[in-house]
Amino acid sequence: PGIDLIQVSISSATLQCNEYPDTDGFMLIYCRTGHMNWVQDGDTEIHLGHGDFVLAPLNRMFGTVLFFPSEMFEGLLLMINPNTMSAYPPEILNGTGVTADQLKQKFCADDSCTTIHGNEQTDRIFAGFFDQPEQYEHAYRQLMTLELFMYLVREEIHGIPAVKRTHSEQISIIREVHAYLLDNMDLRITIDMLA
Repeated sequence: PGIDLIQVSISSATLQCNEYPDTDGFMLIYCRTGHMNWVQDGDTEIHLGHGDFVLAPLNRMFGTVLFFPSEMFEGLLLMINPNTMSAYPPEILNGTGVTADQLKQKFCADDSCTTIHGNEQTDRIFAGFFDQPEQYEHAYRQLMTLELFMYLVREEIHGIPAVKRTHSEQISIIREVHAYLLDNMDLRITIDMLA
């Protein structure tokens, strides 16, 4: 209780996030494939690529628009309600000190968001959410959620700041040029051709 897990697969350029009634909760969005840009406050943007994830208060997400530059995104959305999770804590976490409130304070204090680049350990944890035999899928998701919580509380993690919107647009142009170069490796491409 207190954790909603949604496997996300989007084939669109944008997604409008509707209002969610739980304003005390927070969420984790994980990018398995594709890219996601989330514009906040008009001039800052959070970018997720393969393996990256963000923790954010729910009230920061809803009412905004998510952008998917490649018109494809696959990942996970975990929505966590600290009040419900505190009332019904997972038995396996008893005595560990790992709580949803602790995670929210560490990563979403003062209504902020924390973006984290994936690494070998988080890649292994998130891999457990996908491609499991159907009869084990639910159990694996519960185990991986608890392992992820323990990892996030235990590790000294430094998030990356949101980038200014103009910088993000430059990143998008660079990605387009990179994709063009990869798609046309058989051609001799000059700087003038790219301009």
